[in-house]
Amino acid sequence: MPIGNPRRDFDNVVANLSEFEKISQSELILVFDSPQCPEITLLSEMYSDNQNVIILQCCFGNPGEARNLGKAHSNGEWVSFVDSDDSIDFRNYYQMILEGNSTEAELIIGQYRVINEAGTVSASTEVISYQNASKFIARNPGIWRLSFKRDMVNGIDFPGLRMAEDQVFLAKLRFWERNLWVSQLIVYTYRRNILGQLTRSADAISDLIQAQEITLDLFINERPKRVGYRILAVVVINQLLTSLKYLGVHGLVPLREICRVKGGIIPVLRIGARLGWTMLAETIHKTKKMKKASGTQ
Repeated sequence: MPIGNPRRDFDNVVANLSEFEKISQSELILVFDSPQCPEITLLSEMYSDNQNVIILQCCFGNPGEARNLGKAHSNGEWVSFVDSDDSIDFRNYYQMILEGNSTEAELIIGQYRVINEAGTVSASTEVISYQNASKFIARNPGIWRLSFKRDMVNGIDFPGLRMAEDQVFLAKLRFWERNLWVSQLIVYTYRRNILGQLTRSADAISDLIQAQEITLDLFINERPKRVGYRILAVVVINQLLTSLKYLGVHGLVPLREICRVKGGIIPVLRIGARLGWTMLAETIHKTKKMKKASGTQ
């Protein structure tokens, strides 16, 4: 659990810790990505006798590297990555992992709710079938309701980005090739529109554009493989739509803020053009193969 804003999230972290203490045979790693502050000292004192709560401190300035640090110190057979401004149902999370552990799963998907700033439930999700699970992750790649087999994440790190670091991580893991287990348990509550969230920072959007560049390169390299190609296309398209949304196309970021983003909207358009050209080239290539196979010109 990376904690980039200890003062804002302190009460929420304490509430999550109280829930965590209700389960056993698990560990929770708190990674304070900030300078030393009273909140860190207080939590260290409160949980000094609890060997299942590990508190680390760093100053990376991004959740990607903070997650890597936590992963490096983890010891569990299953690994999950959660956020400090959300709420975790640890008992359901633990039960979800027990479900998946009884199968050959490498990746477990749980259900979640979305709560807006006022505290009311604004949406909930449901994975209808195992067949659409990979597409569901591609469309909605929130890493916080996923759990990974230890062997699956060894050697794979998050990029040092403030946004979409989880999307790049998932793409590197080639999640569409993994054995998936879909649980119907609600394990997570995602809080939306909280002040200070990175999704509300114009400066952090430049990291989203970097994530798109990385994912697009993976997508182009994946072209010969049909399933991965289609899945990564969905990921890149969603990243582009997210960029346009945050850059102010829907009025969520004032026009004056767009000028603060590294490169403005030009990198987004360039990525879109590369994506469109790659997909067009692939379509032309497949059409030629089909014509050749049928003996037509």
